[in-house]
Amino acid sequence: MILLALVAALHGSLNFIDDDYPKALATARAQHKPLFVDFWATWCHSCLSMQRYVLADPAMKPLADEVVWASIETETEKNKPVVEMYPLDGWPTFLLIDPDGEKVIGRFLGSGSVHDIRQFVQNGVRDYRGKTDPAAAAQREGDQARIAGDFRKSADAYGRAVALSKPGDPARPERLTLYATALRRLKTPEAARTCVQLGLREARNTGDERTGVFTSGIVSICGGLRIALYFTGWKHAGENLADVLKQRAAELEAPIQMCDALSRNSPKLIETLLANCLAHGRRQFTEVAESFPGECRYVLESLGAVYGFDAEAKDLGLAPGERLTFHQTHSAPVMEDLRQWMEDQFAEHKTEPNSGLGKATSCPSSRCCGT
Repeated sequence: MILLALVAALHGSLNFIDDDYPKALATARAQHKPLFVDFWATWCHSCLSMQRYVLADPAMKPLADEVVWASIETETEKNKPVVEMYPLDGWPTFLLIDPDGEKVIGRFLGSGSVHDIRQFVQNGVRDYRGKTDPAAAAQREGDQARIAGDFRKSADAYGRAVALSKPGDPARPERLTLYATALRRLKTPEAARTCVQLGLREARNTGDERTGVFTSGIVSICGGLRIALYFTGWKHAGENLADVLKQRAAELEAPIQMCDALSRNSPKLIETLLANCLAHGRRQFTEVAESFPGECRYVLESLGAVYGFDAEAKDLGLAPGERLTFHQTHSAPVMEDLRQWMEDQFAEHKTEPNSGLGKATSCPSSRCCGT
């Protein structure tokens, strides 16, 4: 009962048919509606976020009766046939399917906003009813080619879909994602050049204007005092920190900066001694430990040893310089072994990059665990 309640909470006002593709397909055929399928995995944070905060959003309710809603957990054995029928390039993947011929009407890869998913569903319903514009028709052709495993044809079709998209078309960003993913799948020098050229061209057209609002918290510890500063505006944390550090006396040594590994947290053109937070990296592995117990145990026990050395240094009452030397002697070998282990996971093909363990190992915060 608790599980059913949790699933219902995640789906909000949308009535999903969970892990039963045949039933969902039959329902869509009986109701003469397209079938919406959410392909997700338990280890995929983006999947869970989309279910909890986008698909469950009240703004999705007006679309509740436009399609038949289905969710497929991709690592459940009973779902293997449908997962093989519709190959995935990443998680989550959302498909809109014509139930009569089981052909893909629309394909949405990765995360999106409520507006993005609403637009995706509305476009799919329009296409199902035979009102397809040229760009949508090209995207649909690309979707069909991708499902068939014809990466060259899918890349060509997605490229045409991008070119045919009108300025301001809300579907264009997703078509760019599909096009770039298809080019990557080709694994040829020509496709790589095209992908780079596409990125550079889009970057030039994007401009530097920011539309988001960011809040940064900066805590400074000096001489036993703690000073907390908060900034809200268009600047990132590193830019706000740079504004603060510009006011320091130039003759002072570079300050130690503790943060996670996100690049926008580092100030540009101002030197700091960067100390990335182990807690962020450790958390990545605790969240997937149930699915990868052996690998995560090794990482967590290694980090546990480092925390143990730190506790010992505190018990000994070591001064900052002595504490650093203590860690260099005892913790550095553990961290070096962990760094090598992480590199070996991918170099020796021991870990699938798209798996929960792969994402935990490759994320910026986790890479700090081995440095």
